[in-house]
Amino acid sequence: MAETNRKLQDQFDEANEAMARGDLALAERLCNGILKSNPLHADGLCLLGEIMERQGRFDDAISYYRLAIDIHNEVPIYFNNLGNALSAKGQHEDALAQYERAVALDAKFAVGYYNIAIEWNLMGDAQRAKEYYLEALNVKPRYADAHLNLGVILREEGALDEALARFKRALQIDPNFALAHYNMGLALREQGKLESAKFRFERATELDARYAPAHYYLGLCLWGEGKATLAGEAFRQVTQLDPYYTMAHYYLALACYEQGRLAEAESGYRKVLELDPALRNAHNELGRCLLDLGRSQEALEDFLAELELYPDNYYAIHNIGIVFTREGRYEEALEQYKDAIALKPDYFEAFYKMAKIYLKLEQPELAQECFRRCLEINPSDPFDIRLVLNSGDMPERASEVHMKNLYAQRAEYWDTDPYRGYQLVIDALNRFSAPGQKLDICDAGCGTGLVGMGIRNRARVLDGIDFSAAMLEKARAKGIYNHLFEDDMVARLQRSPERYDAITCAATLIHFSDLEPAFQAAYAALKERGIFIMTLFPNLEDEEVVYVAPDLLGEGGCFVHGTGYVRKTAAEAGFEVEQMDSEIHEYHNGVAEMGLIITLRKKG
Repeated sequence: MAETNRKLQDQFDEANEAMARGDLALAERLCNGILKSNPLHADGLCLLGEIMERQGRFDDAISYYRLAIDIHNEVPIYFNNLGNALSAKGQHEDALAQYERAVALDAKFAVGYYNIAIEWNLMGDAQRAKEYYLEALNVKPRYADAHLNLGVILREEGALDEALARFKRALQIDPNFALAHYNMGLALREQGKLESAKFRFERATELDARYAPAHYYLGLCLWGEGKATLAGEAFRQVTQLDPYYTMAHYYLALACYEQGRLAEAESGYRKVLELDPALRNAHNELGRCLLDLGRSQEALEDFLAELELYPDNYYAIHNIGIVFTREGRYEEALEQYKDAIALKPDYFEAFYKMAKIYLKLEQPELAQECFRRCLEINPSDPFDIRLVLNSGDMPERASEVHMKNLYAQRAEYWDTDPYRGYQLVIDALNRFSAPGQKLDICDAGCGTGLVGMGIRNRARVLDGIDFSAAMLEKARAKGIYNHLFEDDMVARLQRSPERYDAITCAATLIHFSDLEPAFQAAYAALKERGIFIMTLFPNLEDEEVVYVAPDLLGEGGCFVHGTGYVRKTAAEAGFEVEQMDSEIHEYHNGVAEMGLIITLRKKG
């Protein structure tokens, strides 16, 4: 008899081990072997119930647990497991009764109190749930799951500091508790501590790479930082883990749109509408994408579909105005912008677009009224409206606020934008410097490093200057520059006398009206016979410099320069012109924009 019991115990231990490593088929065979030898083996019946439950066979699990209880009705774990199976079937009151029997048998049975708390929470009684989580912790203070779940309820109640204390306690017990990191991230995010929240979401994804919600909220943090590329990667990970995660598809489509990947964005928005045809703003965003793809009528259909669902969506109304503007239906467009403003009185973009229509309609007084309203709404003047209104001397440059805002946005997609000016500069450097000669080069207005990538092989020293921290972050990641300076290019060059053989300047001086300070600074920074290569936008009035309002040259707030003005200013600064050619510089809304590629040489 003892030998038989020993053999059954060995089989039972082996079945437990098989289940622990996920070999459910072997565990089931071993349990059936035990029960064949001893049909009254209660632990074997309970384990077989766990195996059934793991496979989703809840009715079978319930039967086995009840058989085990019929044999031994004083074992808390049998009642607890029966409660688990009943709960999985949605029979919460029956499950609760089984957990209560378990703790009645053993007042120190912490998991029983824990499961009672879960049932009360599932049945909508958070206060009772909190009481039982505290009972579980009274019995077992180092119960990480109980601290976590109690913290979740506290966070949902808005008691964020108390919730964070529970999450921290859970992590003190188990530093690798992914769910605790995730929930701490949610609480921190709700407190506005976004950097700390991002760290917790990152940690959660490291510990459990398959937990889709952690990737999603990490994506939201990155999106909030303006990092569309990294956010898009996070949202894509979510959609791969959970193809039905609607909001992840939505933000992935937004990220693709921000990066200029319009075909992917369109596909993404259509997936969103397949999952949730009534999701607010989804039709509007699809319409924006179609509008940029040149499919105005399809876009209009989606804007109208958005308004059918949400008549108060002023974005969609504004976007219908854009469609009418592009079709030359200016009066109808004005009515749309006015309707949008009626819903959102401080709608900067609608006032701005109205102003431009009034200019087209030769109604300058109404245009100026709208421009002034724009400045009241946003005194920082992100579109350089003061330049448009300026009737006196032209400013030396586009506004610093406008430029920093613009390039912080552009940094995310600059490397994939259809911008050719950088290649013109690379080609000019190779053409006007001695073949094979290693040069000390300054890439002024280096941006994300597109020019730098093309000239690194020609450089003995390669320095970069840019005022945009977001652009410099991208350049730094390429690892191609010896030094990077977050600085004004004129000021930096003035502090670098006779340091460089070449200065490259792609799509930077387009934001300067007066080129004289930049030319003088470049002359001072170049060695004898050094070259200064730049791109500009040409003005047909050869001697003139003209400001081009945003929207006309890629919303850049640019100046156009006459070739005569460039030659005159270059000569006065001490340069001779080696090259001044007209080439395609970039594309704006699918239309080629011509630029000047200019190479100046310092006179000997």
